Amino acid sequence: MRLFVPECRLLHRAGDGANSRRPARRKANPLAVKRLGRPGLHADGNGLHLRISEGGGGAWHLFVHVQGKRREMGLGSVKLYNLAEARERDKEAATNAAALASRRTFKECAVEYIALHEARWRNAKFKKD
Repeated sequence: MRLFVPECRLLHRAGDGANSRRPARRKANPLAVKRLGRPGLHADGNGLHLRISEGGGGAWHLFVHVQGKRREMGLGSVKLYNLAEARERDKEAATNAAALASRRTFKECAVEYIALHEARWRNAKFKKD
């Protein structure tokens, strides 16, 4: 599983360090989240993002790659979950996303189902390959 970071703004940006070419990134703090009013996608780190709509509503989202495909999972509204709660939900969702990577395909499930139930089928039409 690989985290995906779309084009977005950082919730908080620190100044350059003495030995750094890029600005150091720090995670957001609750006050920065509360003051955000600009519509768009704002990153907190580790795939957690805050999406603010044109109307001013906000929602937490997690971006991950599962089996080479980008997935976006909604984690809830800003009104329901503060920053600490959103980070906790982020950890839980990332664990669930890792479980998605081990999912079986439909064909694998169908073959297993047929093998388990074929003996009970009485009609020859259903026993065809």
